[in-house]
Amino acid sequence: MIERADQLVLEYVSRVADLCHGVLRTDQRLDFVRRLRARIEEERGGREDVASVRKVIARFGDPAVLIQRELQRLSDAEPEGVRPARGRPRGVAPARVPPRGPGGVTSAAGVAGDDFGDDDTAVIPVVIDDSPTMVSPPRRPLPSPRPPSPWPSSAGRPPRTGRPPPPVGRVPGPLMDRLRGAASGARATDGRDARTVLRNDRREVIGMGLLLLAGLLIPPPLPYVAIFPIPVLVWALGALTVLASEGWVFGDRLTGALAPVGAYVVGGVVLGAVRTPEAAGDGFQAFITAFFDVSGLMFMFGAVAGVLWLGYRLFNPPPPPPRRLPR
Repeated sequence: MIERADQLVLEYVSRVADLCHGVLRTDQRLDFVRRLRARIEEERGGREDVASVRKVIARFGDPAVLIQRELQRLSDAEPEGVRPARGRPRGVAPARVPPRGPGGVTSAAGVAGDDFGDDDTAVIPVVIDDSPTMVSPPRRPLPSPRPPSPWPSSAGRPPRTGRPPPPVGRVPGPLMDRLRGAASGARATDGRDARTVLRNDRREVIGMGLLLLAGLLIPPPLPYVAIFPIPVLVWALGALTVLASEGWVFGDRLTGALAPVGAYVVGGVVLGAVRTPEAAGDGFQAFITAFFDVSGLMFMFGAVAGVLWLGYRLFNPPPPPPRRLPR
């Protein structure tokens, strides 16, 4: 289940990376894909349900719109004049200054000449004031403000604080190439189309096919297996497959699996009661005859309705439940 949810995230990120080619520079593209993957994992919140992951991906929208926002953010961050010098990269510790006497110049800024005949202090003299009597602990620099995010955040939720999301490694090249072709025809909303469903949700497709087959086996006269009709056995196998699938929430699975039986019982009773005066026999015997005349047709309608409902929920899963904010 975790691998299938991760594969949906990887397909969406690979499509964004594919559209970035020729639009962003290599370093910008890698940084943008890395931040996008980290933001998806942050919004995902460790959930492993495939339906919840699809809604999280759908929240980010069209990859082309994300790239336009990233271009706008980069253009707004670019200064009109000369770009100021960047600070040292994150994670690089500052150079340690060797001990010296008071009021002097460090050994790193001595008189040693370089290859061009200039000494090291010709450009920037390194002068350090007298050391204090008590050595104070080093102060950590304040974090720089984060640039505005190119993707929309969830409405009504305060910004997250605490530890940053774990670093996401680069996707290998061959895997990226294979996923580009798989995600090229996906919809821009959540990356789902018929080809993706047939490839990634085989168990769900098999379950819907068994339910539909059970309804189609009602008209022909088939032999019994022990005391059970063959359509009932096929429906039971399809219902177990649907209930064991992970592409729907439990309520949708239960609705789709029990739709044929519900239509068989409720529709058979209602239409049987309506057609009882026209059936052969008297009283209860006429009702039983009318019930069996229409219950098979109701089972077929219920199977078709259940399959349509499961197919709809497979492409449009319900939104995940709202998270409770810590007090």
